[in-house]
This record gives sequence, C-alpha cells and structure tokens, in this order.
Amino acid sequence: MLSWIPAWTRQDGAVAIKKAAEAGFDLLEISLPEDLDVDVAALREQLLATGLEARFSVLLPASCHVPLHPERALTHLKAAIDLVSRAGGDFLGGVFYGSIGVFSGAARTPRETETITGVLRQAASFATDRGITLALEPVNRYETYLVTSAAEAVEFIREVATPGLALMLDTFHMNIEESNFYDPLLAGGSHLKYVHLSGSDRGLPGEDHIPWDEFFRGLADIGYQGDLVLESFTSQAPGLAGKTSLWRRSPYAPDELAAASLRFMRRKAGQYGLN
Repeated sequence: MLSWIPAWTRQDGAVAIKKAAEAGFDLLEISLPEDLDVDVAALREQLLATGLEARFSVLLPASCHVPLHPERALTHLKAAIDLVSRAGGDFLGGVFYGSIGVFSGAARTPRETETITGVLRQAASFATDRGITLALEPVNRYETYLVTSAAEAVEFIREVATPGLALMLDTFHMNIEESNFYDPLLAGGSHLKYVHLSGSDRGLPGEDHIPWDEFFRGLADIGYQGDLVLESFTSQAPGLAGKTSLWRRSPYAPDELAAASLRFMRRKAGQYGLN
C-alpha cells in the first residue's frame, strides 16, 4: 500500500488496490487508519473486482500506549479485529505492545511486561474466536523501547501461549536490531507467519546491503509458508516523504519501485523454493 499512498482512504485505497493488481501482486497489506474509518463494503467490492487478497496491519495511537493505557489499547485492538473480520480477513499484524514514538526514557520494566502480556493474551483470544491471527512486529529502537528484536517478540508469544498470536519480521528493523539475518528466523521458527521485505534504506531490495541470500536461506530452513510482503517506499509518491522520513529524492517512481521489487522477491523466493 505504502508504495503508492501514505494513508488509507476509500478513494486512495482504490488507487492502491488497482496499482497493486496491475503490478502483479497477489495481495495488498492495508494499513488501517488510526480512527479505523474504513468503508468495509466498498473495500470488499474493490478487492473482489481485482482478485487481490488483503492482509491488514494496525498501529496503536499514542492515547493507546499499552503500558499507560491498557484498557484503551485493548478496546482499540478489538475494534481493529472486528473490522478485519467484517472485511473477510484472517490476519492482523502490527505493533500491539505500544505506540510508535512513545518512550519512557528507560528500558521495559517487569510491570510493563506484565501489562503488555495481559493485553496481548486477551486480544489474541478475541482474534482467535474470529478466525484471525495476530502477528507481533518488533521495530527498531528509534520507534519503541518495548520490543525491538525477534527474540523479545518470541518471549511474549510463548508467555501468552495462545495459538492466535504469531510473529512478523521486517528486514528494515532487523538491519538495525539483529546481529544477522539467519538466526532470528530460526529463533522465530514456526511462530513466524509474515515477513516485510524492505531495503536497508527503505528502497529497492537487492540494491542495498542486506544479505538477502542469508535471509532467504533462513526462511527456507524453517520451512516458511507465510506471506512475503513488500514494504519499501519512494519519496516520489505524494505525501510519503514526511511520513517515512525520506528526505532525499528516491531514484524510483512508485510503479517502478513496486515492479522491480516484485521481480526481486519472486526471483529469490524461486531460488530458495519458497514459491
């Protein structure tokens, strides 16, 4: 979605769906707006017209930072889960443990861990009852202090011990927080259900310094069966430069970036038997 538009609206969403289908993608990840205002009927109609599948992701607003506002966070997550269910989806990924950009000035405390675990357990149970998998995404230290590595996310998943809670990884964040691109995949193992592929500079995968062969070898070695989802951006897409901190002009227009990235993803997936 973020290859073309900065935020979901009915009109811009229709553009992203059309562009993704034309580029040859199998599915589109829809990043839900903060107010969760989505015309579900229109969305289902648009997806049906193109044959695209949808996956969904959500970020908690600052007013729902889990350690400070667990009840609000759970209410927001339940509303997002209900939206996904009404849209016919079965997956919701995101940063469910806190709000991006909200910091305490210290490392996560045992009390915060307990609070997050409780919210995740209730949200995962709620999602499971609706046939939806929640996938927890660790992000880098400049966005959160709560869960920044695959190992930390897996600790929460094991503690929650609910089948509806899984792991998602993003190569951009891994490039900052992980010591390599192989061991975190093995640590995630069967918990890993969803992957964001992004260049180290958020640009075109394969034109960066991420060791992609190491990464795809890890996916192959754990028998990965989940989605491979592009999350690269270009400042040439209107409204995305500020949203994604792309302060230098990107070399690719949105359609070029998406098409070239998809070719790279399919080539690597085929090379390692992930098709």
